[in-house]
Order: sequence, then structure tokens, then C-alpha cells
Amino acid sequence: MNSVLEKVVECIEQISQLASLNEDGKEILSGFRSRAESMPSIFFIHGFAYTMVLLAARSSRELMELGFKNSCKEIVDEIKKIREKYRKDELSYGLYGATILLLLHEAGNIKTKEFSSVLKEAIKDPTIDLKAMQIFEWIKRLAEAYIAK
Repeated sequence: MNSVLEKVVECIEQISQLASLNEDGKEILSGFRSRAESMPSIFFIHGFAYTMVLLAARSSRELMELGFKNSCKEIVDEIKKIREKYRKDELSYGLYGATILLLLHEAGNIKTKEFSSVLKEAIKDPTIDLKAMQIFEWIKRLAEAYIAK
């Protein structure tokens, strides 16, 4: 539990660095906070696999697969590089989904590093929903604490 919280804090601090990108970064951050506030209820109703597919549909598989990087810093650095290629709302959905995937992978809750395989793994292993629940909640609370509306 403590290691999960440490990783979530680390990620939120890295994501907060997007504010340095002027209005672009602030818009992405605002969208990330909105995702962090709204997605847990979708997750609780529909489950992990559905929520990941929804996030991918509103962003892209490519953005979601940033979650297979080695750290939140790498995800944020990549978002900075490719931000002109996507709309700000797509970036916020993708950043949120990628963060969830990274944290679950780092915690050892998902084994694969391919989006479709994660979905298959989640469908076969319903305990992933239980493990993801903590991460969704911690991201929500820390995003509210770190990212201004």
C-alpha cells in the first residue's frame, strides 16, 4: 500500500510539471484532473477493462501505451514531445490512462506491456479490478490536491 502511494505521489508530481508548458500544459493538467475526478465512478460501475477501453477511445491506443514506459517522467516527457499531434482532451485522457497502466505494471498487478494483452489479462483476472481500485482513488485525491482547477 505504501509503495503504491509513493509511486502515485511521484507520478502526480511529474504530471504537475506540465504546468510549465504555459496554456497547453495547464489545459492538459485541467483535463487530467477532470479525468481523475470522473473516471473512478465509471470504473466502479463498469470495471477496469471497460474503463481502459473508454480511455483509449477518447485518446488513442498509442497514448495509452505510453503507460508501458519505465517512469512517469518518461510519460510526461513523451507527452511534451507529441503534444502538437493531439488535441488537449485526447492528451489528458491518454495521460490518465497511461498513468494507471504504469502504476499497475510497477505494482506487479499487470504483467504484459501491450494494450490488447492488458485487456485480455483483466478479463481473465477479476482481481485486477480490486488492485486498480486503490490506484484510481489515490490518483483522484492527489490530483485534487496538486492540480488547480
